[in-house]
Amino acid sequence: MTYDISNTKFSGIDSIGKHLFMSQIENNIKSFLEWGFLHIGAFVNVQRNNQNIYGNPLSKLKPTEDPNFSTGQVWQTMRKDWVWEDDIVYTQCMQPAVPIQPSTPCPTIENTPCPAEYLQSISPVLITGIYIENTFYPLNTTGTYEYIVDYINSRIIFTNPIPVSTNVEMEYSYRSIQVYNYDNAQWWRQLQYQTDANAEHFDQLNRGDFSILSNNRVQLPAIIVETVSRGLSSPWQLGDKSLIMKQELILNIVAETMSDRNKIIDIIRLQQDKTINMYDTNLVIKHGVQPFLINGTLNPQALKYDELIGCGVYKWRNCRLIDIFASDVESFSPFFAEAKVKLTAEIIFGINN
Repeated sequence: MTYDISNTKFSGIDSIGKHLFMSQIENNIKSFLEWGFLHIGAFVNVQRNNQNIYGNPLSKLKPTEDPNFSTGQVWQTMRKDWVWEDDIVYTQCMQPAVPIQPSTPCPTIENTPCPAEYLQSISPVLITGIYIENTFYPLNTTGTYEYIVDYINSRIIFTNPIPVSTNVEMEYSYRSIQVYNYDNAQWWRQLQYQTDANAEHFDQLNRGDFSILSNNRVQLPAIIVETVSRGLSSPWQLGDKSLIMKQELILNIVAETMSDRNKIIDIIRLQQDKTINMYDTNLVIKHGVQPFLINGTLNPQALKYDELIGCGVYKWRNCRLIDIFASDVESFSPFFAEAKVKLTAEIIFGINN
């Protein structure tokens, strides 16, 4: 292969506006983690009149002050990061345990498939509407109670303000482990401790934890995906300019308990040497199949993660996850359990110019 040494332009890129190597990896790792957690049951369904273990109704919405809207327009739930994917099915075996008779020093437990009658499947509760003073208003409501569902910021926005004393409720599901890109969870944002137990602040209008807009709150446990400026590029094969590119990432884990922290660490460590497909963020945006529209509402043309990586049009590269290493972090607060998981994304990257 010969090279045109008179070519004075950059190789591998034709527009400054495109998502490149590092942002592509960060977006895909976030999507992979969110999709994976949903399929092992990391979501919580919220029904009306149900209370959490602290006795707080998670279906209730409260008015929130936003300088871009009038009082009574913006309402939010106690939990954020609402699930929108409509084909998630988590199945688990609910077979009752059979007492083992200690007839031998080490009894044998048969590893048999779960009987069909004990298989229990559960799916997230998708948002289909809201309840105002116990009356249901579907998503296409017009008139006095016209509203939109802002999934990006986990809030309901009414076209016209309604009284702040109105009883507003909604059935939904939220992700029990939230995943953020680093730019969307900078550390100056509030880490919210004991979200489910904080009814006192939730009931306040102009002060307390929940007076801070949801996009400025990180609820726990959470993973913040950070692409760091450490990587290596080396030639892949003779005859072209393709490269083996290795990019280091840090998954910052913040939880309220050591148990939650350790569980997340173990799940990630089990992905050592796993190869995942990646989608092209540039093409997703170009063809308008991203999950949400600019106002936060669900995009009717949205493709889910499995659809993006399964479609040849949007496929970008294959990526192997290697060198996964967990380390402790000395938390600034005694109420948090933190850790960093470093990993390397290895990709074969072809260059055509």
